[in-house]
Amino acid sequence: DVECIISSPLTRALQTAKLCFDGVAHPEGGIPLIACEHWRETVNFLSDVRRETGFLRTEFPHVDFKYLVHDDDPIWAKYEDKFGDHTEYESIRESGDGIALEKRTRAAWKFVTERPEKSIAIVSHSAFFMHMFTPHFEELEDIVSYEDNDVQWLMTSSQFENCELRSVAFEVP
Repeated sequence: DVECIISSPLTRALQTAKLCFDGVAHPEGGIPLIACEHWRETVNFLSDVRRETGFLRTEFPHVDFKYLVHDDDPIWAKYEDKFGDHTEYESIRESGDGIALEKRTRAAWKFVTERPEKSIAIVSHSAFFMHMFTPHFEELEDIVSYEDNDVQWLMTSSQFENCELRSVAFEVP
C-alpha cells in the first residue's frame, strides 16, 4: 500500500497524481501528496515551465507545496538566463547539462530517502526517468545500479510511455 505520493510540480503530473490517487491523497489526514521540484521534467521547452506556486496551491489544494522554495520556476529561469527565452532558443536546455541533471537526480533520490514512509509512489516524467535509468551522461552512470541484467533490461529496454507505471525497489547505499 502506498504511504506517500511525491509528484513533479508541473501541472500535467499533478493532474495525473490527482486522477490516480483521487480520494486518498491529502496533506492533512490521508496519504500525503507532496510536490517536489527535483522530480519534475527536464527543463527544455516552454511546456516544461512550472506555473507559479500560488496558482498551483489554488488549483490543487490537496497537494503539499511546502518544499517548493520559489513561487516562480527557478530551473527555467536558470536556462532562460543562459540561452534566452523560448523564442530565441528552441533546442534542448537541461537535457544537455549532465552536471545539473546529476545534481537534481541525486537530490530527487535524497528527498525520497529522507521520507519516513517506505512505500512511495512517484509521479514524474519520461525524460527525467530516461536520464535516471538509462544515463546518457557519464555523471549519471552511478546513480542507479541494477540487481541483475534482467532488471536492467526491464528498466532500460523501452522508453517510459505516457501514464505508464513501473515499480522500483531501491536500497540506500
